[in-house]
Amino acid sequence: MLSYEPLISATDPLYEQAATHIRNEIVSGRLKSGDRLPPIRKYAESLGVSRLTVHRAYSILCDEGIVTSHPGSGTFVAELNNRDVARQYLGKFADHGPIIGFEQICRQAQIRSFATPMPDGSLIDLQDYFAYQMMLAQESNWNLYMAEWGGELELRKAFVPWFKELGADLDPDEIVINTGSRTLDTFLHFAVDPGETILVDEPWGILLKQVLKQEGIRAIGIDPSRMNPDQLTELIEKENVHGVLACPHYGFMTGVGWPDALLTRLYEVAKAKGISLLLSVGIGLMHHTTRKVLPPLPKGVNAWFTISLPVLTADTVQCTALSVPPEINDLLRRPQIGQEGMSRISQLALARYLNKNFQRHLEKCRAEFGQRSQRLYHALRAHVHSEVNVFRAEGGHGMTIRFPRKPDAPELFRNALAENVAVVPNEYICFNPENFVNLRLLFNNIKLGEIEDAAERLARAINKSVIR
Repeated sequence: MLSYEPLISATDPLYEQAATHIRNEIVSGRLKSGDRLPPIRKYAESLGVSRLTVHRAYSILCDEGIVTSHPGSGTFVAELNNRDVARQYLGKFADHGPIIGFEQICRQAQIRSFATPMPDGSLIDLQDYFAYQMMLAQESNWNLYMAEWGGELELRKAFVPWFKELGADLDPDEIVINTGSRTLDTFLHFAVDPGETILVDEPWGILLKQVLKQEGIRAIGIDPSRMNPDQLTELIEKENVHGVLACPHYGFMTGVGWPDALLTRLYEVAKAKGISLLLSVGIGLMHHTTRKVLPPLPKGVNAWFTISLPVLTADTVQCTALSVPPEINDLLRRPQIGQEGMSRISQLALARYLNKNFQRHLEKCRAEFGQRSQRLYHALRAHVHSEVNVFRAEGGHGMTIRFPRKPDAPELFRNALAENVAVVPNEYICFNPENFVNLRLLFNNIKLGEIEDAAERLARAINKSVIR
């Protein structure tokens, strides 16, 4: 039976929201083949929308073959299983951009996803984390109130030693707790003007291209593993670059990240030309005891560091350290820039978790992801064509595939879906589509026992799309 959830105001038209809701009901199994949808009048009244809105939603689903209409009898779910519906729904992704609930739809339809870095709940010590929240709730009712704009002081203090290991010696007042999109949005708004050019190393992805397009900003994608310092300087001069978005530690392309000499040159040029830097470092799995820190940041560089914890909690938390003019720091702490991603009690509990449990958590994640990475690498190598290269990063929860030539990215995406595997389409891989040869895989939510089957299916899709 179709549930009656009120539609909300969003960028998508109401009829598309209604169609999306019905698709999700089918994918989840709550609506099954042969089930009758409510009459248009009744469903429109329940949602508080016009009959035309519901009629248009039903028409879209009829055109997609998801439902069938029988005059005099009603509208019924077609003879499709939920995986068929999910494939059709997700297949629009490559043409129309992001889909809300992408990972949820994949899980419900049992489509193995290498697409987005959703946290793996099985690796989180939720019992300890929630125990801290319970203790905090008993300590003071004030802990239940909203968090400070910019983040609670205790959590900012907890991040100080992590930044220090990255080469950024900061005070808690230079750190802001936020959501991932807020940092990027603020950086683009205050560090780069419309019409200007930024360099983007190819790992930067989710929703970024659309954000840049809306801001009127031109992005040039680069592969740091194939660039020397002089080439970087020449590119910055030639293209009149005003900003750089980079993931210096993670080796998304080759497993080695940005070479120190290249990053040092970037610092030097940024200082000389007033270029703004946004450096994103996911520390969830980094080997802090053995990994080199970033080259020291010279004074006078407008640099934004972000640290994310992709496998720590169900909350999305990102930490931004700033070596920027004080007025930008103040702007980041103002309510109108965006809402905090975590409540005060969650931030305080996370601070305790960082101080007492985090090293154990990291070791647990590294061990699990190390096994997944090894198994996925060998499974892919056994099945992909010999012309396709597979790279393992030094640490982390991802892998990169480099193709011998540019494939048709939407075709690759749809071929993968046909094999019940989801990957990241061209929109999110590279900012130079004409040079697109890399595919980033994230395996947070693919368990050890699922990897061989998922890898074999993915290899079939790659070979079909890339090898002619």
